[in-house]
Amino acid sequence: MLISRRVGLAGLLVAGIGTFSNASFAAPPVAQSNGYAIGGYDVIAYFTKQAAVRGKPEFSHVWHGATWLFESAANRDKFAANPDAFAPQYGGYCAVGMSKGGQGIADPQAWSVRNGKLYLTANQKVHAKFDQDGDTYISKADVWWQRLAK
Repeated sequence: MLISRRVGLAGLLVAGIGTFSNASFAAPPVAQSNGYAIGGYDVIAYFTKQAAVRGKPEFSHVWHGATWLFESAANRDKFAANPDAFAPQYGGYCAVGMSKGGQGIADPQAWSVRNGKLYLTANQKVHAKFDQDGDTYISKADVWWQRLAK
């Protein structure tokens, strides 16, 4: 009886480790490159300056396991107060790629703010497609993102 309990507990431990290992290989909730969320660009600047502006390490904030950079302390504090209002959709992955079920890396310089939300795409060519039919891409990407979030 004691041996079967130990075997059972060992089995649960191995199953738990297997589950943990699989979870650790899942895609991160926030696209990161160069060690920073969305490559170190300041997400507030997309809204306030209508420009892709690189952030500075001295104005950083950690959110959803990623380090976000900002060009100023004011932008950092604005983001920290309400990150969901400024973070790019789909964790900063390409909106067009997400519409097809993928998590393609986005170029922080290929972006749009639509209906108060930030969307990034893989490059300027893909972004031109997104600009032409953004609503369709967004509706499809929303479905895929919800599936990935589960």
